Amino acid sequence: KRFSLYGLGGDIFLGDAENMKFGDGEFDFVWAWGVIHHTPQTQKAVNEIYRVLKPGGEAKVMVYHKNSFIYWILGVLYYGVVKGKLLRMSLDEVNKSFTDGYIARHFTKRDVMRMFSSFRKARVSVMDQGENLILFTKLNNLMARVISPDIWRRFNVSLMKRFGWFLFIEAEK
Repeated sequence: KRFSLYGLGGDIFLGDAENMKFGDGEFDFVWAWGVIHHTPQTQKAVNEIYRVLKPGGEAKVMVYHKNSFIYWILGVLYYGVVKGKLLRMSLDEVNKSFTDGYIARHFTKRDVMRMFSSFRKARVSVMDQGENLILFTKLNNLMARVISPDIWRRFNVSLMKRFGWFLFIEAEK
């Protein structure tokens, strides 16, 4: 529908990331932003991305970061401990309960590098969709009073480069 709203052409398919209905080496580029961490067998989805890429083709993929502030502060500390979910759920179940899907997997950089090891090149970086600590309003208000807002913002941005919510993978077949 959005294609027609913007006067764009294209083919849209409903499919399964673990069993794509495309031929081998059919694409120059694959973009999967926040897709494969919602699949039952994430490695199978990565293998399919590899399969459908042409030699030299490129994939850009985002998955949730297990070593992020969101995972540990919001998931473990707030929902797990403060809200008591860890008394009746596993850590993975707690973290799935506040994300955007029935299946929501979280990965470390090492996990991702292993998953993309069949690619000729793979690089992973940590990123975020904003200054995530600012979402923690009480912490943000306290820090803005203790140190200058500009220093706090720069500190926050630098933390997100290491502990951001996303891992962004750039891989070449």
